[in-house]
Amino acid sequence: MSVRLFLDTLRMSLRALAANRLRSLLALLGIVIGVATVIGMVALVNGFQRSFEQSIRSMGSNTIYVRRIRPGVNFGPEIPDSLKQRRAFTIADAHAILEHAPAVRAVAPMKYAYNGLRIGFRGKLTKLTFVYGTDDSYLIVHGYELARGRYFTPQEVERRANVAVLGPDTREALFGNRDPLGQTIRIGGIPFTVIGEYEPKGKLLGNNFDEVATVPYTVMDKYFAAPIDAPPWVPKRGELFLDAIAVSPEQNDEAQREIMEVLRIRRNLPSNKPNDFAVFTDDAFLTLYRAITGGIVAVMVLISGVSLLALLGIVIGVATVIGMVALVNGFQRSVEQSIRSMGTNTIYIHRIRPQVNFGDNDIPDSLKQRKAFSVEDGQAIVAAAPAVRAVATMMFDYV
Repeated sequence: MSVRLFLDTLRMSLRALAANRLRSLLALLGIVIGVATVIGMVALVNGFQRSFEQSIRSMGSNTIYVRRIRPGVNFGPEIPDSLKQRRAFTIADAHAILEHAPAVRAVAPMKYAYNGLRIGFRGKLTKLTFVYGTDDSYLIVHGYELARGRYFTPQEVERRANVAVLGPDTREALFGNRDPLGQTIRIGGIPFTVIGEYEPKGKLLGNNFDEVATVPYTVMDKYFAAPIDAPPWVPKRGELFLDAIAVSPEQNDEAQREIMEVLRIRRNLPSNKPNDFAVFTDDAFLTLYRAITGGIVAVMVLISGVSLLALLGIVIGVATVIGMVALVNGFQRSVEQSIRSMGTNTIYIHRIRPQVNFGDNDIPDSLKQRKAFSVEDGQAIVAAAPAVRAVATMMFDYV
């Protein structure tokens, strides 16, 4: 019984689709466009996410970041005192990590200017450029390589030498295709000697890693120290952030654990208190990015769903209008055929035309005074008009 009912329902549905081909086609088209839009948006975001992940990993997939706070922490107008009071790190912390964390291969100090700096050379001036300080461990920690020249030595770091390594875009802006080695540039008005140039690294989320300049971290406090009221994600005078790398990718978790143990001991944190610092890897950026794009995808799907419903409404509306027009046209043709079937050659002779419409008390006197017709008028027409076959006289009551 249920199979027969299903088959009957299927036959009725197919007949309905066949009887309303245009409406069915428009509805199907709306569904296809809506579904394709949702699939396209999701595919676009997923593709961009994969590209982001590859870009993050290309910057140094095993990098371990040691900071005051984790990325993604959201602040209101006021930064909590608990974060303001967190200490940054010193070069002694970096040395202690290397000494007591056997899973850690290298630690690079990081310090950057609070604001972007312009770099000049013989009248040419770059736009605001990211300038940061580090030491020779930076190449190992972040997987950078030099296209030409050399990096600064430990002795140059110690004596705070004014030497710089440029990103390829910074070099091109100042020197074009010329060799920059040995040339004197001015960073924030301070003279520096160019000793090297990085291999290209590319861009990520609007950040151009080739539009940079690197100097010894000891020079940053000498010329470009951040103000005392700088936010907690900026190292102030005498402070550093630390980037590290494990001996191997398999030891990454062990390296993070050892770094946290060393820092907790150096900060005298009891076992019942949480860390007053953050140790994380590139996965933290990926997690943050996935959280952001996950919300974007959800909003996109919601918007696409609403758009699909709106499109279906438009399609149904258009189909309904088309159906109503077709219904009216069919009714009109039916009326015309019915009228013609009553006498296709009939000629009506009235006082007024049928289309003239009056109210109850506003019939013009010119029409009131029109004469009606008599039997003699009909006989006269037949006698005088050879094309007229017959004339029928019509009379009816008012009520």
